[in-house]
Amino acid sequence: MALDITKLIDLLIDFQAVERNIQIPKLNRPENDTEHSYNLAMAAWLIVSKDDLPLDLNLVIKYALVHDLVEVYAGDAFPLDDKQVSEKPNKEHLALLKLKRDDLTVDLAELIEQYEQMNDEESKFIYGLDKLMPAFTLIHGNIPLWKKYNITQVGWEQKFRSKVEGSQYLKPYLDQFLELQKANPQLLAE
Repeated sequence: MALDITKLIDLLIDFQAVERNIQIPKLNRPENDTEHSYNLAMAAWLIVSKDDLPLDLNLVIKYALVHDLVEVYAGDAFPLDDKQVSEKPNKEHLALLKLKRDDLTVDLAELIEQYEQMNDEESKFIYGLDKLMPAFTLIHGNIPLWKKYNITQVGWEQKFRSKVEGSQYLKPYLDQFLELQKANPQLLAE
């Protein structure tokens, strides 16, 4: 049986309609989930390839592309908003159940579950890189979002460092980010 392309297009458009709180430098508009997932997949692909990491590249790219797909039904949870973060697990669980009941997305839902279990190095890598990519974007775009939400450099580390350090392969990128963050104190709360 052929895939229902119009149903797939609807899903992808809905995914693209999920806006995030990270502004795209040069475009002055929020990034959407499709852009975020694509950028994460591209960065992961290049890092795994260039650093010759012992990771399953196919799985890494798949995780990057589906890691936020539940947000089609759950919406994005901005990590600097404690209320949204507290509501996230329940909303995303219900969204995952909805994806699992749909013939189009049942396989994607299984992959999302596998990713969320964090039982392999590929999922830990994508999870950590998912925290770093927006941070690099804020620095690259000189966007003072951390200052707006009263996040200091220490506060950022308390909130995100352990998530990034879950993957041993991200250490050089975490170090690079922290150096850039220290060099850009105007983006942080004091």
